[in-house]
Parts: sequence; C-alpha cells; structure tokens
Amino acid sequence: MKTRPILINAVILAGIFLLYLTIYLSQSKRNHFYNADDHRFYFTGRFDTSEKKVKKAWDPGVCIEFMFKGSFCDLVVEDEHRHYNKNNVLVVVVDGQKPQRIRLNSGHNQLKIAKGLSKVAHKVLICKATESYIGSIKFLGVWCKDLVKYKRNKKLLFEFIGDSMTCGSGADSKPEKPSGDNWTDLENAYVSFGPVLSRRYNAKWMLSSVSGIGLMKSFTESDKNMPEMYQYTSLDEYSEEWMFDKQQEPDLVFITLGQNDGIQKPEKFISTYVDFVKFVRSKFPHSRIICCSSPMAQPNLRIHLNKCIPQVVSRVRRGGDKRIYSYCFKDVYNSGHKSHPSKAEHLRIADELQQFLKLKGWNTEQSLLDQRIH
Repeated sequence: MKTRPILINAVILAGIFLLYLTIYLSQSKRNHFYNADDHRFYFTGRFDTSEKKVKKAWDPGVCIEFMFKGSFCDLVVEDEHRHYNKNNVLVVVVDGQKPQRIRLNSGHNQLKIAKGLSKVAHKVLICKATESYIGSIKFLGVWCKDLVKYKRNKKLLFEFIGDSMTCGSGADSKPEKPSGDNWTDLENAYVSFGPVLSRRYNAKWMLSSVSGIGLMKSFTESDKNMPEMYQYTSLDEYSEEWMFDKQQEPDLVFITLGQNDGIQKPEKFISTYVDFVKFVRSKFPHSRIICCSSPMAQPNLRIHLNKCIPQVVSRVRRGGDKRIYSYCFKDVYNSGHKSHPSKAEHLRIADELQQFLKLKGWNTEQSLLDQRIH
C-alpha cells in the first residue's frame, strides 16, 4: 500500500529535477560570463592589473568599453566600501542613450545594465563617477549572450590633471536617488568638463584629479600635493606607483591647479609649478600641455593665477619646450554645490576650452591627429 505513494513522489521529484536541469542547460547556453581579462574589453585610465581576471581602479573617470550581442547584460563589480556611509557610483551608457547613474549598494554587486534589447550588437561604456578617496572598484566581468570583438575608433587621449572641479564634484545638482551624503551624491566625473570636451573630439579621457589637492597646499586625506600623488596608480597612496609607460601618451594634457593653494608667494608658486610641468613632460615628451587657471576662483585668487600661470609657461618655453600653453578662463563658474561648477557650467567650461583649441587650429579630431609627432 505504501509503495505507490513512494513511486509517485519519486516520479514527481525526478520530474522537478529534469525541469530544473532543462532550465539550467538552457540558461547556460544563453548566458555566458566573460571575466575582466577578456581581450574584448577596452580600459582607459589607471587600472591595477596585478590580480588575475580582475581590473581594479580608484580614479574618477576611468572607463570600460565593450560590445555585446543579445537582449540583456549584467555587470559584476566589487566596491571597496572604504567608508561605511559612502559607496562608489558608476555611469553606464548603452548605445549612446541617456546615461544611467548607478550607486553600488554592497561589496559585491551584479547590476542589470541592459534588458529587453533587440538581439543585435550593443555598445556599452562604464565610467567611475566618484573619486579615489571613496575607494576602489574591481571589475570582474559581465554576463551576456555573446561578447563582440570590435575595433574601437577612439584614437586621441586627453588627460586632465586637477582638483575637485576636474573630478566633477558638485556637478550633479539633483541626484535621482540621494543617499543622504550630498558630496558623493553630487559628484559625477562623466559630466565634468574634461569628459565633455573629450567626447566632442571623439577622444578617450583620463582624470588625474583629487578633491582638495594643490601644487603646494592641499586638503586631501593625506594632505599631500599633486607633485607627490601624481605618481600613484590611485592618486591616494593606496596602491603602487603608476607605470607611465603602460598608458598611451596623451595628445593634450590640461593642468587645472591652484584653487586649493590659494594666494602663495608668486616665485615659490611659479617654481613649484614649473618643476611639476617638467615632471609631466619627462613622462610625455610629445604631449601638448595646457596650464589653466581655476574656473571657480574668487577675484583675488583669479588675479593671482592669471599673473602666475602665463609666467610658468613663459619660463618653460624659454627652456626650449614649445609645446606648452596657458589659458585663463574668461568667466567664473561656481553656482553648483559648495561653490563648484554646476553641470551646466561644466558645459560652458568645455566651450571655453574648445574655443581655445580652435584658435590654435585644433578644430577637429582629425586636425589633432594630423599634427601628432608620436
């Protein structure tokens, strides 16, 4: 009498097992995990590649680009979660559509960055919106149907060395999902003037920037200045020294420092700036270097920087370096969070810099490529 229920239960369990096995096999054929070492991923910025199958980065603006085929894509990324109440934020752009601003919520994150798409090839850009002191991210890979090999058509690279303005601090005036911490909620490297300008030239970008940093005086976690921090992969001493020969030589290097230094003795400031420019030149012998004033400086500091920065460039040029220029901003941009440039003002800062480039004859991507000497 008991044999029949046992057999029925066994058949039911076998059926359930076969159903789950069928679903699993179906999913395994449809879904694939591609780890970060896959050659079809492109990386721009200071990435630590010492750990197998993982790409680690601290700096704002670091980018990962790839193409996938299929209707969906999940991103797998770890957040260092260095501060208990702060998490890194990513900006994700799929097929050039409206950027998604995604806050990481835990140490390990699997994020559905695309779903319900047509089953053709789709292009993805992932940009770290927050800066080094928030901590690192570890890119582990993506789940999708197929990763697609393609040739990236971005040949130019622009590097932007600076402080909180270059990081995009205060640029996002109305975050969609505030966490209660305004500073990180409102920071967005993707919409800062550097990446904005770069996209106009179809260029890759690197942001070598830290909030509060200066040439001689800084208000960072370590209180160290840019000439010291520029040598590290993370720009905050939580990593090894950066191997400059690993990166592409930038076509243009913009240096926007001096806001956090305040008004210093001119000769000391100029000599410190000159030494830093010479260090940058030692790493990038062919780059055009543009030394900029602070876009958010108050009148007295603005006058100070407008006098000192052209003298820096003049002194370097007298030493034989003719690929260096100065630019002093015409307007003041400080209507965003804590007197930083707003998102709209970052567009105007990029407008000023683009106009300067046009006056130099660098109107387009091709005009810069034509004048390369490296």
